[in-house]
Amino acid sequence: MYDNIDQTVVLAQSGITNWAQLNGKGIGVGPQSGNGGVYGPAVFKTIGISPRLSYGSFENMAIALLDGSIDALLAQGGAPFPAIQQVEAKAPIRFLSFSAEQIEAIRKVVPEFGASKIPAGTYRLLEEDYVSIGMFNFAIGRNDLPDDQVYQLVKAVFDNQPRLLKTNSAARETVPQNVERNTFLPFHPGAIRYYREIGIKIPDALVPAN
Repeated sequence: MYDNIDQTVVLAQSGITNWAQLNGKGIGVGPQSGNGGVYGPAVFKTIGISPRLSYGSFENMAIALLDGSIDALLAQGGAPFPAIQQVEAKAPIRFLSFSAEQIEAIRKVVPEFGASKIPAGTYRLLEEDYVSIGMFNFAIGRNDLPDDQVYQLVKAVFDNQPRLLKTNSAARETVPQNVERNTFLPFHPGAIRYYREIGIKIPDALVPAN
């Protein structure tokens, strides 16, 4: 299980201050098959706006935001997100947050989302903590994988978390305690063995029957 959070960041041109201003405007959401392309339409519908969606690589989306071809960029991934850093290095931008009411409404439509927070300073122009939505990624394997192999894999990930953190700051969330974020996927017996060894209880409902 790999608990690396995907956070949603909406980056707008500096003249845009609220979601209503993005109604009918262009928003880049990255690849159509990516998280933004999959979840973006549902999120925008839930908060009551109908933007024009643009698809493509995030590098191209960043360029489009800078040249005015689109008005905002929705990015879902570990922070700091390279495309956002690319934009903020060249132009003034604004981070648009979701209200508590919007987050609650979005979670009713897409329950895998939860509230997330990106700390101030994660981006050069982010002066306050940024409240958004996010989800945790889970490594999913076949149930017939050898128990010992899965145990060693999970152990290797968490034992080497400091090394992961050196390559990706989002790995700060890759800690065993975040196992509680999984509320529906059954755990592999090899993973259960590891968590129990370090004193983490797995809910009975997520322990597969023998």
